[in-house]
Amino acid sequence: LDPNNSAAHFRYGQFYLAPLGRYDEAVTELRRALELEPLSLITSANLGETYMYAGQNERALEQARKTFDLEPNFPAARHWLGLAYITNGMYAEAIAFSEKVLQAEPTNQQMLRVAGCAYAKQGRRQEAEEVIKRFRDIARTQYVMSYFVANIYASLGDKEKAFAELEKAYEQRDFSLYRIKVDPLMDGLRDDPRFKEMLKRMNLPL
Repeated sequence: LDPNNSAAHFRYGQFYLAPLGRYDEAVTELRRALELEPLSLITSANLGETYMYAGQNERALEQARKTFDLEPNFPAARHWLGLAYITNGMYAEAIAFSEKVLQAEPTNQQMLRVAGCAYAKQGRRQEAEEVIKRFRDIARTQYVMSYFVANIYASLGDKEKAFAELEKAYEQRDFSLYRIKVDPLMDGLRDDPRFKEMLKRMNLPL
């Protein structure tokens, strides 16, 4: 109906093509959306996310930095920059970045996810488990994304607890669960039959 509708290109790439693993098409749609609306922070941030899913980690980091430079206080810009640090093996940078945000926003679940996964990837189990405890404390008064906790457990290599959290996420219709097929933070679970079973339940291709 309107080929120049930036939001249509963005949502088609972000919420349909990328979760299916159709990376090249998803990147094309997100880049087109950004051409149509160059100052869209959400499109810019999620283009970095899509690069990350496609395994183009250096491009993901470059795009995340561009978005962060446009507006350092934009939540998605901070979130995907932190995750881009992780996928590029820059765990110390991810920890420093996320903990700085958490000093001002201690219940920021996106940045807790970044911190927890970075600690786990760096082999700092105690700190990662402390982040999980912070999620548990937050859950007493507000909704917590179980998917984020599953990310941390997966990064720790704790499959049983990771799948327990994914079951919670599935039951709660956790918004982030649509990323499960392409999320690199779930790589440690992919060889488990329960992972494929989860994809089937969500009607995602294996």
